[in-house]
Amino acid sequence: AEAQEVTIARAIELKHKATIVSALAYETAKLYTDADDSLNSLDEKVVTKWRKYLQFKTKIYYAYAYNYHGETILAEDKCGEAIRCLQESKLNYEQSLVLGKEYSGQKGPGTTCRPHEHLFFRKLGPIVSRTLEKCVRENGFIYHQKVPPEAPALQLQATYGLVAPEEFKIPDPN
Repeated sequence: AEAQEVTIARAIELKHKATIVSALAYETAKLYTDADDSLNSLDEKVVTKWRKYLQFKTKIYYAYAYNYHGETILAEDKCGEAIRCLQESKLNYEQSLVLGKEYSGQKGPGTTCRPHEHLFFRKLGPIVSRTLEKCVRENGFIYHQKVPPEAPALQLQATYGLVAPEEFKIPDPN
């Protein structure tokens, strides 16, 4: 999942299509969720810090996924659904901020950093706010669509840029 973070950051930097960024972020969030679930059965005292970190990463990548999915939906003139996506993105961003602060305050093995203060995290907040304001403004002026009570499901399948492990093959003997 951490290797895919580089791909996502690069895709954002190079201004790739929002569908690609959203799909990559969604796949990465699922990987962090799986990692968090795998630590669920272990001793809480030992793994609490790492679970907070994984939960932080899960929320931040769901926020990225919903943000870029909202941009894709807005391009399809589905402004009501785009607003709901961006509201979900904002909610995940705010939850990740709380989890980042909790992680920084946790005692446990490993170095302590402040992931909620890193540039990659801080850049997302204004992007989500700006895009949400744009959607609300356009919905008020142009579309007049209802905002659904639930966010659209992210059933995105990333086919571009995913990291895959290379299978190691022992060379034939001489």
